[in-house]
Amino acid sequence: VKIGESGVPVIRIYDAEEGIESKTKLTIAGGDIKINTWDDGLNVGGTGTDLNITGGTTYIHAGGDGIDSNKNITMTGGILVVNAETTSDNSAVDLDGTLKYSGGTFVAAGPSGMDNNKQNSGSGNWFTINGNFTKGQLINIQDTTGNEVLTFIPAQNCTSIKFGSSSLVSGKTYNVYQGGSTTSTSTSNGIFTGGVYSAGTLLGSVTISSTNTTIGNSNSQMGGQPGQIGGNPQHIENDINSTDMNNGNEPPALPDGTQPGNSGNTNQPPALPDGGIPQGIENGGGQPPSLN
Repeated sequence: VKIGESGVPVIRIYDAEEGIESKTKLTIAGGDIKINTWDDGLNVGGTGTDLNITGGTTYIHAGGDGIDSNKNITMTGGILVVNAETTSDNSAVDLDGTLKYSGGTFVAAGPSGMDNNKQNSGSGNWFTINGNFTKGQLINIQDTTGNEVLTFIPAQNCTSIKFGSSSLVSGKTYNVYQGGSTTSTSTSNGIFTGGVYSAGTLLGSVTISSTNTTIGNSNSQMGGQPGQIGGNPQHIENDINSTDMNNGNEPPALPDGTQPGNSGNTNQPPALPDGGIPQGIENGGGQPPSLN
């Protein structure tokens, strides 16, 4: 299965047990994908199957594993943001084979248990930040001169954040902050661009000397105050805005704050992140708005 080989497909999945599932090799080469599920976001099952991400923008908020492959996961381009609920049997990144990150922007927030033994065997630089992070709390990574490479706000409480980017330069030192504030009003999938970040609590500094670096450990008790983003930190414009899991039978909340299937409106489903209604669903006898 190959998504986005031609054109720019727009895919919105919510109120689903699994997001995109393939029994054969799955490649995401392009497109704009947002997934909100009870269980796994991307799941590649079967024997000898791989997940490859070469382009596009994919955002996942999963009640189970964020991305799950029975074999290998390879990323060479695109943007991938994963939020996985923090339970003992879940992971932001779950695989049985080899993890190879060589390019693109990769951010994964989730539990620090299962996924922390996943080492990157690709050529790209990334590192893992362990601690206690709160939904709505900023995480900022910048070099020693103050140039930001990431300002991110997780969609749920988590104990581990993984970050990979071509902006991480071998031999360079980076500071990692928790909390603080930003003047940026431009955000996509929890990643802020522009604006000025005011530092919160310094978690530590790291010099990129290999493709795998870790700050903190799975038992870290790190402080810091929730970040302020100039508005309500629980709402990220154009993203799948979600709340913590209420129980094991409900996925994170939909963009309007309701739980799937409980919107109280039998004529149309909750709005998608861009405010549209899925094609093919009647709206009071008329046609629903098209996706932008």
